[in-house]
Amino acid sequence: MREIDELLPDLAKRLSRAEIIARLRYEAEAAVSSANRMRRRGVDESASEARRGLAPRIDRILNFLIQDSLLSVPDEADRALCEKVRDRLQARGQWE
Repeated sequence: MREIDELLPDLAKRLSRAEIIARLRYEAEAAVSSANRMRRRGVDESASEARRGLAPRIDRILNFLIQDSLLSVPDEADRALCEKVRDRLQARGQWE
């Protein structure tokens, strides 16, 4: 799974808003599943928790994409990422 900071702008270049939402939902589920597998295998707990922590971050970005509100995105870097995605989608006429 690619880092969300790399994945999201790339998706915004080629997918619609609805397709990005579907892909991010998949990525959030994959992050939780991966964390659970890592925990069962006895992988370093900090690595497992880092993977599990990705799901809430993706959920906040999903909230933005669905509701068009940055209120759910408290982190400045994530706000900038969301705005970048919105700008790319608007430029392609994909932001309804």
